[in-house]
Amino acid sequence: MNSQRRGLTYGRLMLLMLALIVLAVGAAFVRQWFTGPSIGFDDVPFVLVQQAKYNRQQLDSPTLDRFKNVTAKSTGTLLWVKTNAGNFAKLSVSFQKCLIDPQNIKFWIYQGSVYDTQGRIVQRLDNFCVDLTQEFDLDSGQSYSPGAKEGSADIAFIYQGVGLQIVRAVNGAAFKLPLSEDLDFSEVSN
Repeated sequence: MNSQRRGLTYGRLMLLMLALIVLAVGAAFVRQWFTGPSIGFDDVPFVLVQQAKYNRQQLDSPTLDRFKNVTAKSTGTLLWVKTNAGNFAKLSVSFQKCLIDPQNIKFWIYQGSVYDTQGRIVQRLDNFCVDLTQEFDLDSGQSYSPGAKEGSADIAFIYQGVGLQIVRAVNGAAFKLPLSEDLDFSEVSN
């Protein structure tokens, strides 16, 4: 009689384990269904960046914050830039307060790749911190005082207080703030 009870207890335990596994897989499926795929910085192919319509000249910090979850696996907001040299940049960015001085806000490029028109990486920009008093040339990865290298900068900044900062495309550069529908890989043509 004891051996039957032990066998029955073991069987119930196995059924419980199986039910938990089915529940976990089901929950993951439902989450994926409702939230869509989780896309990271490296998942976005160059061809999407190249084929985008670049139609923005400036973006403010609240807008960048609102679009942060478009690429859930990426730190920061995904931002594409057509540089003034004709290259394409894929960036993960945000405005961040300095821990020591909360009034001192910087523009962070957490990850960045600048591509030539053939899709070859010409510049990696990882963990760059740009002071808002500077202009930044994505093609060279250099920041300058405004006017120091006339015409070379791609982005410049406007500081309007702790709650509002603006990044501007300058010297012929332009932005694309990709939406979820811009990240549809099924329509990628190589």
